[in-house]
Amino acid sequence: MIPSIPNIASGLFGLGALTPSRQGAKASMGEISNGAAPAASFAGELAGAMARVESSAKASGELRNQLLRGENVELHTVAIQAQEAQVSFELLLQVRNKLIQGYQEIMRMQI
Repeated sequence: MIPSIPNIASGLFGLGALTPSRQGAKASMGEISNGAAPAASFAGELAGAMARVESSAKASGELRNQLLRGENVELHTVAIQAQEAQVSFELLLQVRNKLIQGYQEIMRMQI
């Protein structure tokens, strides 16, 4: 069973504070001085990945429920969708673990 996404989100505390403020920075890494649109922030990308993992888990659950109700759903389709949801969740979990590990390493640095 895949744990709920809010449990992961609680582990990713303070990511909003990691994005640079528009007032203090002259140009962020994604901005080009010719007026091009800025690139998406890391926190935004991470939130998007979490949303995709959550939607994959919901789709897997819905397919499983359809199969259990006896609707016309192929067993292999349900199994593949469940495995994809599990793998995407595990990937997100490993990314979270690496972020926390990096944060802890930075906090151990002496200034």
